[in-house]
Amino acid sequence: MRNAIVKYTVAGLCIVLGYQMCMDILSSLKSWIRIYIEKRMEKDVNTIYSIKKKIGSGKTAIIYQAERLSDGKEVCIKVLFAYDPILTRSNAFCNERDILAKCHHPNIIRCYCTRKTTLCRIIELEYSPNGSLYDFIQCHGCLSEIQAIQMLKQLFDALLFLYEDHMIVHRDIKPENILVFRNSFPHSDLLSEYTEFLRSENSIIYKLCDFGFSGSNHALCDYTRPDVYVGEADHTLQSDLWSLGIVCYFALFMRNPYLEWTRTKDKSLFLDNCCVEKQTQIEEYWLGEDS
Repeated sequence: MRNAIVKYTVAGLCIVLGYQMCMDILSSLKSWIRIYIEKRMEKDVNTIYSIKKKIGSGKTAIIYQAERLSDGKEVCIKVLFAYDPILTRSNAFCNERDILAKCHHPNIIRCYCTRKTTLCRIIELEYSPNGSLYDFIQCHGCLSEIQAIQMLKQLFDALLFLYEDHMIVHRDIKPENILVFRNSFPHSDLLSEYTEFLRSENSIIYKLCDFGFSGSNHALCDYTRPDVYVGEADHTLQSDLWSLGIVCYFALFMRNPYLEWTRTKDKSLFLDNCCVEKQTQIEEYWLGEDS
């Protein structure tokens, strides 16, 4: 009896170890394939652009700061693998290309052109030296109240333009999908310090980007409205405005108030808890401010 128990225990351990080994091999293989494809894509891209640096990457795309070989213009290129199954199913490249081609607005990223190569689909966009709103806040700290108001005004105008003029809902509003640009004003000794302060506070332009999932339900993130997150409702203009409100909170306090609920495995907890403000938390906040 004891020998049988030992035998089955050893067999079970071997199965577990074998499974873990297989998973590790698959993970390493997947990582190697990703690196290989990325290198091949860069080789394709280098026939048109000089890549300066990799800015970031997502589920379906890699973002580079680059320079056109033809005229030396600095641009941002979004490179997508042509045979990515997620890209094929979501039609992300065509969605973004078509939306940016017809939606011209001061607070929507400008698309210069799109290109196709053997392996890649490339979207050429205007380059933002300040990066995304997330990058900007990590570097410079929280926005001031005046800056947050300006951000809301600009992005609300862009969302209304998308919905009222083109019946488009963004579906993926988050700090990483908002780019920051700065207007430069010439300094003058005649201007008061207060006027200079107002100029600096109003010199930022915010632009929406990443429209690849605007025609799908793939873009569920930490800034999604609760009923959309749990699958009880579809994305609408109202859900975009909810996300914009959470983005504004993040810009002012550098945190997402509902992050812990969006990361839980039980999605119903998010719906049950995120809209219920606890009186004790509110009182503690204001008491802390007074002290």
